[in-house]
Amino acid sequence: QAGVPGRAAESWAPPGSGGDLPCSELSWPWLYSYQASLSYLAPSTRHHRLLLIRQFLRFLEGCGWAEPGLERAIRLQPLPPHHPRPALALPDQLRLIRAAPDHRLRLLVLLLLATGARPGELLACDLASLQDGQLQIRGKTGERWVPLPPTLRQELAGEIQSRLERLG
Repeated sequence: QAGVPGRAAESWAPPGSGGDLPCSELSWPWLYSYQASLSYLAPSTRHHRLLLIRQFLRFLEGCGWAEPGLERAIRLQPLPPHHPRPALALPDQLRLIRAAPDHRLRLLVLLLLATGARPGELLACDLASLQDGQLQIRGKTGERWVPLPPTLRQELAGEIQSRLERLG
């Protein structure tokens, strides 16, 4: 049974390989062939699979179930840099702001665009969430403080003031 000290690993099925391979048959040519078979995958998926296999080969070598240095057959290519794009281009953002039917929804759209918060995160904010020109956002990724642009701070302060006056 694999993973039990003192017993031979019977077989192993690497992700996407299509079947079990006895660990005793792992070889450099097989690993090169397996790597070539992953060419259809996205670079990050390919990288992740090969990284896991390399770690597993190190484990097998440590147990004496694979030839020494076999993990060197795994060639990890550097991942391309990740350049996140804005969710909406500036003209689309401006069109969305103009489409808001009233001041309150316009302010909500501005807050969404300026903070990158999810709608539920913004709707969960209260007056205590606004301090020193920053908005405390609590949500899926934890808690974070986001600075607000000065013009948005002024609009938000005006909205808060008008609501407080209406209440009493």
